[in-house]
Amino acid sequence: MKNLLAKIVALVARPPTTEKAIAGITKALDHLDAVVVAENAELNRLEDKITKAAKQRMDAFARRDRAAQVAQRFADLVA
Repeated sequence: MKNLLAKIVALVARPPTTEKAIAGITKALDHLDAVVVAENAELNRLEDKITKAAKQRMDAFARRDRAAQVAQRFADLVA
């Protein structure tokens, strides 16, 4: 029984090989490449949001300045 168990363990627990190590490294590199792609997509999405927000901010400044200019003209007319 002990001998049979040892044979099963030896069959299942094969010694490490260079091929296994290379396969593991390749799998890890593939995973890291996928992470890079996902993070780049997230960065692009955030960059688009930032660009849109910056444009909205500049538009708000322009509207504020225009309103202040019109208000000053009305104040000059009333004065």
